Amino acid sequence: MYLLIPVEICNFAITNKCIKPLQLYIYLKSISSGKLFFTKQGQAKCAKALGYKSVKSVTYNLNLLLKRNWVGYNKSSGIYFIRSFRRIKKFINAKSNTCAEFNTNEIKNFKGFVAGACIGYLVNQQKRKIWLTESKNRDSKPISQNPIPDYYPVANHALAQIWKVAISTAFVLKKLAHKKGYISVKKEFQLINVSINFKKQYQKSNPEIAHKVRVKNNKLFLQEADKIMSKIRFKSSRKKPKHI
Repeated sequence: MYLLIPVEICNFAITNKCIKPLQLYIYLKSISSGKLFFTKQGQAKCAKALGYKSVKSVTYNLNLLLKRNWVGYNKSSGIYFIRSFRRIKKFINAKSNTCAEFNTNEIKNFKGFVAGACIGYLVNQQKRKIWLTESKNRDSKPISQNPIPDYYPVANHALAQIWKVAISTAFVLKKLAHKKGYISVKKEFQLINVSINFKKQYQKSNPEIAHKVRVKNNKLFLQEADKIMSKIRFKSSRKKPKHI
């Protein structure tokens, strides 16, 4: 089963440290029509599907969903109500209609998907900007013969600012998205015309980039922002699908 998950909800989950509750929400959404009797047997099955060690994790994350009102509960009937994406977008004041396509069979890889969706969205924004620029110039200039690139720079510090997390956390999330196959990463290095014998001196003279200096094949390089290609399909929740 495939679900179109709003990218802004993915961003919200990272920023607000609620990826696991969102993962549970997606699972519940995938097994119901919006209403659900969540029996003990169903909770045990859920724990196994999500890779939890015990049902307690299901209960804990379900309570977080109830507090956010992403899931409702009727005590009289015992029915849980899974809120719609549209309603959740209102709760978090989300404006964008862009969604990432998620295969619910990969629910155990959900954390990697969430990171990959957010990163892929940034990649597609850059790609779309180039496409629009070339479209505007078609009438005034010859059409470029160069294809639009697939890889675009996405720096860890930029992700850290967007998600309001540490740079190390942004690095780990991007690495996970790559490991799970939701993005492809190319390392970028720029040659420094300085002998490796003067590496320490160079780093001391350039403290702002000292942490980016690398040694490869007995030469000094400056590691630049990784270039990323998205492997996720994005669609609009209102308009017809757009393949960028």
